[in-house]
Amino acid sequence: MRACGAAKLFAFETAPERRELAKDMGADNAYDPTALAEDGVDAADLLMHETSGRGISLFAECAGATQTTYPVMERCLAINGKTVQIGHTIGRTPIDLYPYQFNAASITGLTASLASASTLT
Repeated sequence: MRACGAAKLFAFETAPERRELAKDMGADNAYDPTALAEDGVDAADLLMHETSGRGISLFAECAGATQTTYPVMERCLAINGKTVQIGHTIGRTPIDLYPYQFNAASITGLTASLASASTLT
């Protein structure tokens, strides 16, 4: 992501070894969302603070925990922000479209099986 021009990279992961991996791979900060919640820290407020109020330009939702991640993402979208849904989720994902409309933002889906299938032909 940094090679593509990302100024700051943030990861949210509950497993300590994956947080370390995220930092090893270039994340500026890797947060434990459970620990943040226990400490009373709001993840969206944290991200807005980290970006000096500009918000996040690109979200990669890889966990499939959309019930938890989308409410945070909706609150800290940058203008023209993008969300790429990679993680598979069970059930429906409630999304408030207003933040996406207001910020001219978008949501795109991506799955590894489609990328793999295209290399087989």
